[in-house]
Amino acid sequence: MYINGKQINFTLKHSFEKEKNYKIIIITNNNLPKSLKNMFSHGKYIKKIEFINCDTSNVINMNGMFESCNSLTFVDVSKFNTSNVIDMGCMFAKC
Repeated sequence: MYINGKQINFTLKHSFEKEKNYKIIIITNNNLPKSLKNMFSHGKYIKKIEFINCDTSNVINMNGMFESCNSLTFVDVSKFNTSNVIDMGCMFAKC
């Protein structure tokens, strides 16, 4: 599944719960939304998430972003700019 940064919204979360999506790639040259709260939470079939050219400098909430992603084996957040994030609670809880 490929997601263009302009189309990211929280209704996508529900499709992760039902479909067996194994790899998600997010490619954008834009800022991601200010809140990524629970964006992939409970995505029990997600194994890999890649972020390409994603600007996270405006994000303030990452609470529960990957919570309960039981099958997740790879997500590289090393390039995330978290300087404005004020809530990372439960970001990887139950992974």
